[in-house]
Amino acid sequence: MNVNGNNGLRKAPVAELYTTPTCKYCGDVKRFFDLYKVKYITYDVSKDAEARMRLMDELGERGVPVTVVNGKKVVGFKEAELKELLNIK
Repeated sequence: MNVNGNNGLRKAPVAELYTTPTCKYCGDVKRFFDLYKVKYITYDVSKDAEARMRLMDELGERGVPVTVVNGKKVVGFKEAELKELLNIK
């Protein structure tokens, strides 16, 4: 698990991102978060067995990226949906 900060510029919500090192769209989500100073936690499901089980069992997904914001799931890189969940104008 990695926590990426933002120097306090944006307090909440914190996003959770399920990812793998070879996932292109995961990189797109990370760049989006960095651009908009979103605080997020990453879970590398290729190395983290607990995160992989959460992804499959709790979130019902087998692929990445999967982002969770305030209990709402976004599968893939969907910029408009992420902006809405994160209250980004």
